[in-house]
Amino acid sequence: MEPGLTFVLKANVELGPVQMIGRTSKGLRRIIPIVGGTFAGPDLRGTVLNFGADWQMIYDNGYMELDARYTLQTDAGGLIYVSNIGFRYGPPELAARFATGEAVDMSLFRAGGKATFETGAPGIEWMNYRTFIAKTSRAKSSIELDFYAVSELPA
Repeated sequence: MEPGLTFVLKANVELGPVQMIGRTSKGLRRIIPIVGGTFAGPDLRGTVLNFGADWQMIYDNGYMELDARYTLQTDAGGLIYVSNIGFRYGPPELAARFATGEAVDMSLFRAGGKATFETGAPGIEWMNYRTFIAKTSRAKSSIELDFYAVSELPA
């Protein structure tokens, strides 16, 4: 049996101005602050808190390593730590346009990764024991993520 996907929530994440660390020995390092937003799904909704960031490494060939960490707060007050680790790849000229904040058709990129959620909030502890993937779309000052839980394979 193949694993399936179950929609969990859509997050609209607001981004602050890009912080350019500059060219390092590995590539171009930048940090994009996560400054707010909202999320909603069939069983929970709330806000994206104003702390967190996406630490990115951009290589000359257009390959980007992504490491986003931030916190969601449910309307019931529960906190959910989110960690998105992944990659995005597109031709260097496309990646350069994207890096300036220009809206770019995400279907022109190859992307992948996984997200984990950690919470102690009653009723949603199941999130601690799942792997998630996200479908993303990017605008100049925000990113939209549709999170899906990957179903478990039978033993």
